[in-house]
Amino acid sequence: MSSRYMYLDVNRLKVTLRLALNRLKLIREKTRTQSRVLRREVAKDLENDREGSARVKVEKIIREDYYFEALEMLENYCDLLIARIDLIDSKPECDKSIRTIVVSVIYSSTRAGVKELDTVRDLLAIKYGREFITDALEDRSGEVDQKLKSKLDISPPDESFVTSYLTEIARGYRVNWRNALDRDDDEDDNGSGSGSGGEKEPVKAREASPMRSPVKAEGTKLASSDLLDKLPSTPPSKKLSNKVALAQDGLEAETSPVPKKGSQKNDDDTPSLEELLGRFEALKRR
Repeated sequence: MSSRYMYLDVNRLKVTLRLALNRLKLIREKTRTQSRVLRREVAKDLENDREGSARVKVEKIIREDYYFEALEMLENYCDLLIARIDLIDSKPECDKSIRTIVVSVIYSSTRAGVKELDTVRDLLAIKYGREFITDALEDRSGEVDQKLKSKLDISPPDESFVTSYLTEIARGYRVNWRNALDRDDDEDDNGSGSGSGGEKEPVKAREASPMRSPVKAEGTKLASSDLLDKLPSTPPSKKLSNKVALAQDGLEAETSPVPKKGSQKNDDDTPSLEELLGRFEALKRR
């Protein structure tokens, strides 16, 4: 048995662990209150379009949330050490069943901001020696609880993690907010959508354009009316009238004209103007 074993005041260690436990609870409650206040401030910043200020505050909220979880873990460790104080007192070396807990408490004494843990560390140094304490403070053996170690880490959080916190706070306080990256993506999507619509517009215009056949029919109708208006005042020859009739509907010219009632025929078999007009009226009715 080593000589340092005789100097450990177990009762003082037990009382100090209880004091540390009470201090941890007070700090944890204070941290919870500060986090709630900060969350309301972040919600106001998001509502007033001050995203930069909100991100700075969210980083502090994340650190406090991690710190809150670390304090909760240390409370459990202190409770467990109080329950196993006899195991600490009875063995000169740190027992394997509590080694991780002891090393984690020592490691946290310089990072948790709880002065009672400093006293616990000094008392354990009397029990286990300075070298054991130094190894635990630097985690040389890697026996510190890795979850507790990560919660006490002061490295800044990832930008994506900050954005997820902002989204949850905005949802919790019913603030209509979307991060700048999502807004940029939506603007890009809208821009590409309008571009594709612009390309399809000429196709629709071509589809809506009229067919050529109605234009031809309309032109034919106009040509026939113009032809009637441009008839000569003097009776044309029979040969000319036959050509006009063939050009109108593509049929062979009638060899015998159909005279109207009351119409008179010239002695030289040349149709009169009234007969020609009658023929055109008959063609128009077909």
